Amino acid sequence: MNAPQVNLSQAAEMTGKAKNTIRRRRDELVKNGAVISKSGWLIPVPALIATGLLANSTPAGSHEHSSEPAGVQNELERLKIENAVLSERTRQQEHRIADLQIQLTDQRAALKLIESVDAHSSVENTTDTKKESFWTRLFHG
Repeated sequence: MNAPQVNLSQAAEMTGKAKNTIRRRRDELVKNGAVISKSGWLIPVPALIATGLLANSTPAGSHEHSSEPAGVQNELERLKIENAVLSERTRQQEHRIADLQIQLTDQRAALKLIESVDAHSSVENTTDTKKESFWTRLFHG
């Protein structure tokens, strides 16, 4: 499974941490797969979890003193990653829905405008065809 990647702002929002806090963990994030370039940061969600930046997660390797079996810890980490991925997808879809609702409202308004212009022009066309010209009325009426 390809882990979703987030930029620095999204990582800050997702983790509830300041951007500077994430920047200070740059080396750890890069070791866990983050890519930092001139165009920005691309941070895999598992890297946020592995460094302990993601809320309700602990850094990888900190389970050594835990009384829980390794299998349970691995499942817990897998579920945390899955939860983070699904939370991010949900957030993105909510933004997409909001954008689509705005587009729909705009398109409805445009359609009403077009329909009113069409109705107005068709009324003008019918009145023009029924009305005889001035000269016709003058000489034939």
